[in-house]
Amino acid sequence: MKKSRLLSLFTIANFVATLCFIIFVLPDVVVFRFTSDLVASEFIGKWYNIILPSLATIACFIILIIDVREDGAKKHVFRYLIAYVAVAVCSYFTWAMMGIQVHLTHVTNNAITIPWTIIILFPIAYFMLANGAALGDKSDSEFSLFGFKWVKSNYIVWQKTHKFAGRMSILVGLCLLVMAVLNETIYHTDWMYGIAMLAWFVLYYLFVLIYSKCIEGKYNR
Repeated sequence: MKKSRLLSLFTIANFVATLCFIIFVLPDVVVFRFTSDLVASEFIGKWYNIILPSLATIACFIILIIDVREDGAKKHVFRYLIAYVAVAVCSYFTWAMMGIQVHLTHVTNNAITIPWTIIILFPIAYFMLANGAALGDKSDSEFSLFGFKWVKSNYIVWQKTHKFAGRMSILVGLCLLVMAVLNETIYHTDWMYGIAMLAWFVLYYLFVLIYSKCIEGKYNR
């Protein structure tokens, strides 16, 4: 149930973000097809970009409805995994295409510019989102980046540390998605990669490390 809710929330957020991007950023006519040498060859109305996010949202709501009817009676690990991969691929393709379409409004001769920030940061962001959803249920017998000695010594500290790490991982993933889109549409700078690494290190690893040390003194007495 928890995983299907997270999937539904992500697809809704992605749908809303895509809708806003289409309305406020994209031109009315966008590229639909381009040649092997990256020159636009066919154009179409901008609203075709909403098709994949819409289908992903509908599919995740169907999974949520099935989970509610089953009332958690069965665990369907592969259902969530396949659904998440499908959602990630759909949103990745949609945002990569919209990044290309935005660049086409600023160049001549219909030359395609690859939205490298989106192409590089989006897969990392999707991994952080999936990692965040899985961390809350991690067993103390599994490998963990936060399996410090003081964390392993108390199961309560282990649980709280990994639940906090899961939230931070989801936050970092969302930040990376936003930064990638902003960089391709507004900033156009290579510094975004450094900022992304800083967000990963500070928000994710360092914050969780500090948090685990703070609660360690409370429970390991």
